[in-house]
Amino acid sequence: MPFEDVYLVSDRLTFVPAEELDMFERLIGFPLPLGYREYLITLGVGTFCEKLEVQRPSQIEPELDYWRKEFVPIAVEEGFWEDGCLLTGEEMAESVFFATNSEGDKFVACPSKGGVVFELPRHESKMRLLKQGFLRPFECALGAQNRFQFPFFRPDNCRGCMAQLILRADADPREVWTLVEKTWGKNIRVVEGDPTTPDQTIAFVKAIQGGVKLEGGYDTPWFYFEYDVDHRPEVHGVVKQLAHLVQARGGDWPQD
Repeated sequence: MPFEDVYLVSDRLTFVPAEELDMFERLIGFPLPLGYREYLITLGVGTFCEKLEVQRPSQIEPELDYWRKEFVPIAVEEGFWEDGCLLTGEEMAESVFFATNSEGDKFVACPSKGGVVFELPRHESKMRLLKQGFLRPFECALGAQNRFQFPFFRPDNCRGCMAQLILRADADPREVWTLVEKTWGKNIRVVEGDPTTPDQTIAFVKAIQGGVKLEGGYDTPWFYFEYDVDHRPEVHGVVKQLAHLVQARGGDWPQD
């Protein structure tokens, strides 16, 4: 089964029906790229490693005419990717975009190139070929492998809440981590950073369908608790125990 190594931040997934994918394939007139169907029926709609968004057909269709009739002709004429253009003007004109990322890059496929995917960067002039398409999303999310310890997926329809804590200058962020570990123990998976040092760290907590994130250094670090609405009471219980460390607060903060 594909994507077995991908951590699901929330289990509230929105899968795309096979019928919707079949209709879209008929509409564009060529087979869907590698991994596109599998991604949307296994992971669904959401964001991979805070970067890649594989879009469902209903998100692509409204922009398809503009893409093919206005954007692509301008891109070809202006030579947007002249330093490494892996597609001809004709191939570009037949292309369809299937995903985007946080930088505004587009991931496209075209009928004459089989199921491979091409990344068209917004801020560079060289295209990138992804031979495995969306079957290897870590390769699509360039830089994610260097940053994160394992791949993860955040679905769009998770009923998330957030409590924001700005710690006092003299507060020790490790006190927060100690309480988090005491409360949720083996449910914690650190995807970035090291909780033993007061630096940027991201950890997921399956028990609350979310996680904990620390941003900042020694001055005024921020803590974010992200969690599903069903787990609000237990998270609020933890947050209240941290009140003595906090100089400012926001988001879904428990009432006193």
